[in-house]
Amino acid sequence: AVRLMLSMAIVRLVNGISDAMQQSKFASPVADLADKVSLPRTLVDIRHAATHNALPSLPALLLASKAAALWLRDNYWAPQAAAVAGIKEAPSGAMAPTPAAGGV
Repeated sequence: AVRLMLSMAIVRLVNGISDAMQQSKFASPVADLADKVSLPRTLVDIRHAATHNALPSLPALLLASKAAALWLRDNYWAPQAAAVAGIKEAPSGAMAPTPAAGGV
């Protein structure tokens, strides 16, 4: 069950990234799309094995999971944290209020 869970998480990560990047009339190879965003080749290989062959070994999946977490930290969560930090705060230190729904 753990191997399946980790495999599917990696498959969904790689597919989500590569699907969002597909822009041509014909599908580009997943590995080429992954290279454009510096996604580790290990993740692409794990995705390929889990999708088209047998589930990868638990040690391979654990290493790939760590690589995925590091990639997400550097390429998604760190930029998100920087964007949130750039939001201006109200003078009291609290977040500036936003208008209530319906204009009330």
